[in-house]
Formats: sequence, structure tokens, C-alpha cells
Amino acid sequence: MGTEEVRVEPVVLEAAARVCAELADRVKESNRDVGPETEAAMTGLGGWKTRYSLELLATAWTDDAEDLAGYLSALGDALSGCARDYQHTDRATAALFDITRGR
Repeated sequence: MGTEEVRVEPVVLEAAARVCAELADRVKESNRDVGPETEAAMTGLGGWKTRYSLELLATAWTDDAEDLAGYLSALGDALSGCARDYQHTDRATAALFDITRGR
């Protein structure tokens, strides 16, 4: 039976974490514009069914964008934590095998 090796590059995990954080920020930023612009559009549609549909769409859009931003933030945190854990484990393991230390 062959031995499988897992190779982890903490630098790559940290880079991916930064991308997730940046994307989450962009989603949050773009979502800020939805409310005022939608309100302006709905003001001109008073009494129309389109107004209600637009309101539902804006609410769904905002909720989904908030969920996506939260997911991206959590994913970024997880990737960053994983990178820290691997770095810590590598240092701790190296220290265990450093037989010259303490002589």
C-alpha cells in the first residue's frame, strides 16, 4: 500500500485568507449601494406591483450578500487559522526532534 503525503504551504493559505477577506469587504461595500438606489427606484413606483417586487428582490439580494460576506469572512478566518496551526505544529515538531538542544 502506498503512502500518501499531504503538503501544506501556510503562505498559500494566508494568501487565500487575504483574498477571502478582500472579497467579503467588496461584497459588503457593493451591498451598501443597493438600499439607497432601490429606495429611490421604489419611490417612483408607488402603488405599482413592480414596487413590491423590487422591495422583495432588494431584501433577498441584501440577505444573500450578507450571507456571502459572512461565509467569505469565516472561510478566510479558517484558512488563516489553519496556516497558523500548521506553522505552530511544524515548529513544535522540529523542537521535539532537536536532540542537540539542552546539551
